[in-house]
Parts: sequence; C-alpha cells; structure tokens
Amino acid sequence: MAKMTKLVASISAKTSGYVRALQKARKENTKLATSYKKLKRTSKDFSRSMRGYMSVLAAGGLGKAVLNTGMEFEKIQRIMDFATGSAGKSSEAMGKLKVVTDDLGLHFLTTAEAFAKFNGVAKTSIIAGKQAEEAFLGVAVASSALGLSVDDQRGVFKALGMK
Repeated sequence: MAKMTKLVASISAKTSGYVRALQKARKENTKLATSYKKLKRTSKDFSRSMRGYMSVLAAGGLGKAVLNTGMEFEKIQRIMDFATGSAGKSSEAMGKLKVVTDDLGLHFLTTAEAFAKFNGVAKTSIIAGKQAEEAFLGVAVASSALGLSVDDQRGVFKALGMK
C-alpha cells in the first residue's frame, strides 16, 4: 500500500508540473498572438496613414517600397484569414511564423506569403492543419540550412503552393 501511495504521489507531482508548464506555454502563446494582433493593427494603421503621404513621395523609391510592404502584408493577412478560417487563428499562425523566420533568418514577407498560399491549397487537400504546417516548416528549415537566397526560397515556396 505504501508503494502505491508513493506512486500516486509521484504521478500527481509530475502531472502538476506538466499542467503548470502547459499553462505557462498557453500564456506565452496568448502573449505572442496578442503582440501579433497589435502588430497587424499597427501595420494597417500605418499603411492607411502612409498612403496619403506616399502619394507625395511616389517618385521616391523608399515611399513606394513602404507602401508596397504595407499592402503586401494586408494581402498576406487576407489569404491567411481564408486559409485558417478566422482572424484569430490567422494571427496565431503568423505570430508563430514570425518567430520561425527570425530564428531561421528567412525573409518574413516571402515566407509568410508562401505559407498563406500553401495553407490555402492544403485546406482543400488531404493534408491540412498541423500536417500542412509541419510540412511547410520542414521546407523552411531546409531552405535556411541550405542557405538559399530569397529568390530561391520564393521558388521553392511557390512550388509548394501549386496544386
């Protein structure tokens, strides 16, 4: 009986530790999603406010690049909203992707657009959700490990998004 009590106590302690770690991970994920939502909102606000200003600077390359980046980000966000089914899931996925692209040294907009398109295509195929995400991230890691240029990455990711 004493062994059984020790075993139950050990399992209980380990379960409690697991639950605490899971709760901590959930909080961190919520923080990441919240940060991404703020980034998304700020990007939209910035893009809108800059459109008027950029029309004055349209002749300058920097103004056009900033405007294009904002519009590209909004386009990717719309694709991700479709692919994931909701803005919340989209924000969470983009937040995770931002961490991955930073860790791997990949170009965020190129990778995000490819990820969004790949998930949109995967949504209508036999692989979707977690499987699609794992497949895409595997290719992203390989692209980084191989030191592919942004153009080469774009080509690989474009091929992934084809159906």
